[in-house]
Amino acid sequence: FKEPMSREVSPADAPELWLAVREAAQRLHTTPPDRIIIGMQFNFYVTELAVCHDAGRAEGKILFLSYPLLKQLSGDEVLAIIGHELGHFIGEDTKMTREFYPMRLKAQATMLAMARSGWVGWPSFQFLNFFGWCFGETEQAASRTRELLADQKAAELTAPRTMANALVRFQV
Repeated sequence: FKEPMSREVSPADAPELWLAVREAAQRLHTTPPDRIIIGMQFNFYVTELAVCHDAGRAEGKILFLSYPLLKQLSGDEVLAIIGHELGHFIGEDTKMTREFYPMRLKAQATMLAMARSGWVGWPSFQFLNFFGWCFGETEQAASRTRELLADQKAAELTAPRTMANALVRFQV
């Protein structure tokens, strides 16, 4: 991933944030992230893929937090978001993503080459396109399930109402 206008924050840079994340991980019976990155993108996520930020490159289990959104949410709502993201570590969603994304990119590159090859590659392109469409349905169903499980962890960490408020405010 490339994250312009972002930087990694160490425990020395943001001790209260790291303490809150570590305590949340302990309460949810998981390990905390290895790295926390704060950036200007309007998103929160976790990944185990390398992230290039303004000050370098981060690897390992990474938690990305949106600085503008952090400023708009209450402390409990931020904790709910952190709980949700840690829920993705609990469900090992990041491991699946780490293995799945490279495969998806390779399939897309193959499809692009087939599309450019003219009529010779057209049958193979159509087959891969159909497979991608079918697999996309399965992927979306699994994604919804993973998101609901992560929401459940956030509600366990804070409260269902707090998680719901954080989710609505994040989307708005």
